[in-house]
Amino acid sequence: MTALPLHRLTATLLACLVTWVTAHADIKDAGVGDRVDLARFATPLEDEGIGVEWDNPRELSEVVLNGADPASIASLKLQWWGSVWPGNGTGGWMRLDDPFNGRWVTVKASVKAWPDGRLAFTFPPLTKEEWDQEARPALKEPSTYRRTLKIRVLAENGNLPERATLSAYGESRWKEADFDIETRHTTDAAVTRQIGIINGVLVNLQSLPVPRAVRIDGQKWTAQTEPSASSGVRLRVRYAENRDLNSNDLTRVTLRFGDQAQANGFSFVPQDVLADGAMRLPDFGTLICPSSSGLTLANDPGPSSDKWQRPVRLRLTEKPEMTRETAMAGIPRLSPAPWVPLGVPSARQEFFVSAAGDWSVWAMSLNRDNGRDARRWSFRSDFGTERMQDKLQFILDTRGEPSFDGRDREGCIRYLQDGHLPLIHTEWHSGPMQFRHSLAATILLGDYGDDIGRKGDETVVLLSRLTVANTDVQTRTASVNLRINQPVPIDLDPDGLIKLHRPSDRPVPEGLTAIRGVISIDKPAGGGIAGWSVRPGSDPKASSVLRWQDELKPGQTRTIYFKTPFVELLDRQELGRIREISYEAEVPALLEYWQERLEHGMNIEVPDKAIMDFYKANLWHNVITTDRDPNTGLYNQGVGTVGYRVFANETVMIARSMDMRGEHVEAERFIEPMLRYQGHEALKGRFSTKEGAFHSAGDYTHGEYAMNHGFVLWGVADHYLMTRDRAYLDRVAPQIIKGCDLLINERKSTMGKPGTPRPPMHGMTPASSLEDVVEYQYWFAVNAYFYLGMKRVSQALADIDHPEAERLAAEAEKYRQDIEKNMREATTLAAAVRLRNGMYSPHTPSRVYHWRHLTEGWIREALYPALHLAAAEVVAPNDPMMTWMLDEMEDNIYFSWQSGYNVHDYEQTWFEHGAVTLQPCLVDSPMIYMARNEIEAALRSFWNTYALSIFPDVNCFTEWAKAFGVPAGPLYKTSDESRFVMWLRQLMIWEDGDRLWFGRGVPRQWLEDQKHIRINKAATIFGTAGLSIHSESANGRITAQVHIPTRTPAAEVWLRLRHPADLTPRQVYVNNRPLDAENIIGPDIRLVPGAENLSQPVTVAALYR
Repeated sequence: MTALPLHRLTATLLACLVTWVTAHADIKDAGVGDRVDLARFATPLEDEGIGVEWDNPRELSEVVLNGADPASIASLKLQWWGSVWPGNGTGGWMRLDDPFNGRWVTVKASVKAWPDGRLAFTFPPLTKEEWDQEARPALKEPSTYRRTLKIRVLAENGNLPERATLSAYGESRWKEADFDIETRHTTDAAVTRQIGIINGVLVNLQSLPVPRAVRIDGQKWTAQTEPSASSGVRLRVRYAENRDLNSNDLTRVTLRFGDQAQANGFSFVPQDVLADGAMRLPDFGTLICPSSSGLTLANDPGPSSDKWQRPVRLRLTEKPEMTRETAMAGIPRLSPAPWVPLGVPSARQEFFVSAAGDWSVWAMSLNRDNGRDARRWSFRSDFGTERMQDKLQFILDTRGEPSFDGRDREGCIRYLQDGHLPLIHTEWHSGPMQFRHSLAATILLGDYGDDIGRKGDETVVLLSRLTVANTDVQTRTASVNLRINQPVPIDLDPDGLIKLHRPSDRPVPEGLTAIRGVISIDKPAGGGIAGWSVRPGSDPKASSVLRWQDELKPGQTRTIYFKTPFVELLDRQELGRIREISYEAEVPALLEYWQERLEHGMNIEVPDKAIMDFYKANLWHNVITTDRDPNTGLYNQGVGTVGYRVFANETVMIARSMDMRGEHVEAERFIEPMLRYQGHEALKGRFSTKEGAFHSAGDYTHGEYAMNHGFVLWGVADHYLMTRDRAYLDRVAPQIIKGCDLLINERKSTMGKPGTPRPPMHGMTPASSLEDVVEYQYWFAVNAYFYLGMKRVSQALADIDHPEAERLAAEAEKYRQDIEKNMREATTLAAAVRLRNGMYSPHTPSRVYHWRHLTEGWIREALYPALHLAAAEVVAPNDPMMTWMLDEMEDNIYFSWQSGYNVHDYEQTWFEHGAVTLQPCLVDSPMIYMARNEIEAALRSFWNTYALSIFPDVNCFTEWAKAFGVPAGPLYKTSDESRFVMWLRQLMIWEDGDRLWFGRGVPRQWLEDQKHIRINKAATIFGTAGLSIHSESANGRITAQVHIPTRTPAAEVWLRLRHPADLTPRQVYVNNRPLDAENIIGPDIRLVPGAENLSQPVTVAALYR
């Protein structure tokens, strides 16, 4: 396998020894105001020539070769590592430089020889000739520095002086300052602390005066005093001064709490302390201040009065519990989605309906040209897997003289049948004429619900009914005009067939007829075309205008039916069928299909119709998004109905949601393409092999997410744990074991050698891509989901006593420990961050080597932060690192312009405008909060996500919101919707390891007097579960029925009843018997499975008076 390059592994080992610089006399001899030699904080390269490498990019203006012969100038060549800079960009998709993707760039530098043997290379202005990336960014002027991770000097003859060294200089210059570090003791035992310096020099270290004195030994000190007393040190630090306070040159001082080399702690930047006057870290009982300030723990008045009393997370008790109504009032509504899809289960053709009732066919619907439909549609037929942007649009105008500018429709609204079914209605009026257009998609031939016999390329047809009513008291002329945005000539047959003179780009094959659709008046089929005509159009890029006009008496209504096939070439059977197919027959049938399918799966009833409608609509969003490939027969769940193919990680999210619904067949279908194509493509990164890799879905693969592998392992194992389908697990076991072994083997490449300092990425997989950002780094989220996949696989295999289960469980645990240790070390080395209350906490970075918050964009810092370590079970949700991460996100990231919504008025809107990132459904914040038993925070995140994401008219989510009220991304974004649906289920029924919780996160509002909630047929890893709660809180009583699964009994079963007034029960009856007080903890009621007959629901009555 490919090991970590020797120079890179050496770099990581030396990076651990952050105090090594004190041994270099030349650094100590550098005076205040002198330039900082950045090469002294780099690691020597073991490549050709003399070179150094940094963990993060440095901006260099001059490189000096020390100990060189001036006569050798002509033979020397200076090179820097070009990766992305200066084309990094900004925002979430900014790109990072990495040491693996790039090339060495030769500089035509000017060289000056000094008498003492130094050769100084000065960088000229950057040109495209030097580095072809130069043209990408909008640099105001040519750069005279180079931002790079590595530099080196080569000699043409290969001979460089053996003792030659490099120095490298940028803007940074040395400054010095004295700081006091004082910590409060929590025990009377002796404690050890130690100091390390990154990019700087510890000039002096001495004890604080008695009674805060310590005993110093090198860069460590020990102290022993009574609890609540304090001790500390005074240190002088030579630190790098730079006008950019995010410069990677900046010095960090690391304080470790213990005598171990990698004891946990935190780091601070001297400039941060000097700017604030003091740095307070209450979780460490530590005060850091300039020595001249005279501040101590005893006299410290705390942060200034303009700071909040508490961080956001702890201020939630100041507000009533978040509700959907409050969230909707606080976050601006999204502008209506211009087009939303309609389709058929497992067919790959979709139609799109506009907010105004127009309809369209998009070339983006087809992912490849391998089906019969691609040879018969309106667009190019030989597109392979290219994604085309072409659209065939059917535009209405209901004015007498049409302009097709959308201004004919006054008071237009769009909504779904019953709020959630796939029949889209639009209503508007043009003067006194009232219009209602209703549209649904069905299969032209065959059974709508036959997604087993369906190949995937069968013709889908859009059926619509347009009613026109005269609301005036006198006879009026009604008009309907229809224009198509392709200029192919059309005719209108007497039977309503809209015929094409020719197809869009090909001759008509024998046996096929070229049409755009069928129009019928007053009858769904065979109604004729009375009043319709074809008029020349005024737009050369569009068709002729199909026009209908008639005189309508007061109160009279006319009905027009449109039938539009996805393809334009129909065979004889299809042609006969499209003439006869009836909106009035087909639409009720497809609505009944969805009603029955919804009833068959998990049912949720809550006193909030909007959330129930969203839950129900998501089912058909998922199902119509599935494209069955006509060649392979695989069901490909793209994570956007069009626009996206299979992103395996998000496809697994949808599969898990479908499993929770009881849609196990569908869930298995969604995962199957990744099993079929295991090893087909390598993971994006420095992996040594593609064997065993889960990433590819064949021609439907989208994205370069290394984390796909972990998600697929997780999804496959979870599917078994939900279904306990032994035959399925027996079939896939060899594949998922192979997938685990891939991780086990790849981890070895980053492991340090015994007896050497531990590398900061020890035991993680090789550097890889994250998500949309694809530079190679050591991402904690990627490794967390790799671990979770391994853990779930070992749990699934253990359930069937598979011989590999124990080995994989042990390997997974070793992996978890390595990730956790690396995360704690990265947190220790990162610069502490200030919260809204003026206090500081450690920063938990998203990757190894990242040290400064708000510098790498929202995808890395807000979408895939270290918080995923809790979601992936690497650390407990209440681990201090996760607390720090949550506070950092709530106080800084979500409000920031760098990685959040740039919330300026957070003083007033922190409650409504917080708790969400730009794509909130991919961050499991509500469930992490629920696991921490911070239910108010969980519900704030849950409801703000809903309010940010929802299109209320059609009950679907935007993928992400660029700003409050500004949607982005394709519809339907099924993975994001499905993640939210999982949260909804988990608020009501939640598997917490081997415990099962009922009602843990149910909103108090739902349990107000006389309200009722119900969830049944909920699939869990323990079996099918259900819950029903009825509130009579006004009478001091709440009752529940709990269906406890018995297939795989949970170790513990708990019911929480969240009283609307936050009361706890005085007495609880289970199956009419009083429950022992030891089984009642606040609002939580322990149900003991062995004590009850679980063949029937357990009844619980909680009394509050």
